[in-house]
Amino acid sequence: MKKNSSSNRGFTMIELLTVIAIIGILAGLLFPAISTAMKKAKIAKAQVEIHAIETAWKAYLNEYGQWPVIINGPAVRYLKVTGLNADSTSSKGLQTTIDTTALLLGLATTPGLPIGAYDSQASNPKLVQFINLKRDTDTGELHDPWGHTYKFLFDTSYNNQIANNYLGTVANPIPRNVIVWSSGPDGSDNNADDIRSW
Repeated sequence: MKKNSSSNRGFTMIELLTVIAIIGILAGLLFPAISTAMKKAKIAKAQVEIHAIETAWKAYLNEYGQWPVIINGPAVRYLKVTGLNADSTSSKGLQTTIDTTALLLGLATTPGLPIGAYDSQASNPKLVQFINLKRDTDTGELHDPWGHTYKFLFDTSYNNQIANNYLGTVANPIPRNVIVWSSGPDGSDNNADDIRSW
């Protein structure tokens, strides 16, 4: 005699669709929370890295007693490792390019450049490692979580005042000897999403 047992029976299509619908609803409810947490994590990471870069530049100043700039007259200042304008009264910010990153990491030469052509060792002859951040594997630069280079400016007049070119006005100087910032997710300066050291 054969028994009909319902214990061998599988799930019905209705039951499977109900479970899938419930999982979909729960995932839909969790997605915004996860997205918000990821955005906050990127902002927190940028803040930590900005602080590390600012601290590294201050350590450089303590080690060598001056910024890595060439001064040609009262208002002409160039970053030694790049040759770019470093005067805080006219520059909109220097970037953590491969050259400045090599300088902060204490690398012997700037990768990709011939020795003597803005060689990072000329600006950091003791090869002190001032920072320990992960560089972009393709460019060798320090990038924020959104893939943009960090920006910085020095007080090249050594009066603890940086002209406020960041905000487009030099009338209200920033009372710091170095400032560092990220342009945030949009990659544009002077927006609400910028992350700054001051």
